[in-house]
Amino acid sequence: MYRVKHILVHGTVSCLLFTPVAGSAAEKASPEETAQNQKAAAPEPGMKVGDLTMTLTLSGMSDYVSRGISNTNHKPAVQATGKITHDPTGLYLSLFGGNVNFKPAIPANNDPYMELDVSGGWNKEIQGVAIDAGAIHYAYPGADKVLKLYYDEFYLGLGYKLSALEMNGKYSYSPSFGGSLQGNSASYLDLSLAYPLPEDFKVSGHYGLSFGNYFKSTEANSVGHYSDYNIALSKDILGATAALTWNTADGRAKDWQGPLRFLARDQLVLGVSKNF
Repeated sequence: MYRVKHILVHGTVSCLLFTPVAGSAAEKASPEETAQNQKAAAPEPGMKVGDLTMTLTLSGMSDYVSRGISNTNHKPAVQATGKITHDPTGLYLSLFGGNVNFKPAIPANNDPYMELDVSGGWNKEIQGVAIDAGAIHYAYPGADKVLKLYYDEFYLGLGYKLSALEMNGKYSYSPSFGGSLQGNSASYLDLSLAYPLPEDFKVSGHYGLSFGNYFKSTEANSVGHYSDYNIALSKDILGATAALTWNTADGRAKDWQGPLRFLARDQLVLGVSKNF
């Protein structure tokens, strides 16, 4: 059976942001330095309650592309992520929700109308290295449980900032991959770089590798593995972030999708997100 494979990976490693130190009142700052200092002084998103920080992220995009595959049949998506973090320990809980469209991979009467993910983990920085470890449960309300779309994934991420260059790596493992009727395992490796540009722009690139027993099996047309890539240009605008992302995947991704190979086609996605 051919079907869409998704996964928006949450709990992404956050690298340390170094805040510029303002000079004395007698020093005359350049317009660029003044803008940087004003930005650094802006309040961080989220609400503090004792040792807890609660954040909400709302996002909209022209297509929900994850790991090189469209999860909305190349249609728009609206998503929300709520997160509670215990600041002293770095422990967190997160809830994600957004619309999906797996037709025609899944018959209409079994097609889920949304993705609902619950994750929990630990995120801390140690000697300049950001560590993010946890687990996530993927659920698809509306889908027949016989399709085995519901599944769990465990992840470990590392992040480091070298001057202004942000480097992130993440490994995810599912002992029984979503949609595998045989309960085959699968892994995903996510590597990314990001670099800030003038005028609050940022350029980033991503490489992902999907592999494991599931992709070696006939359930995945025995593709063995596949790679996906993207490059994005984003900009902070009025407290929100707008991003234009080019997504692509290799031929194995299309072979995995079989007659639904159009779900793995190259795609330019426009998205906007805001943190509260």
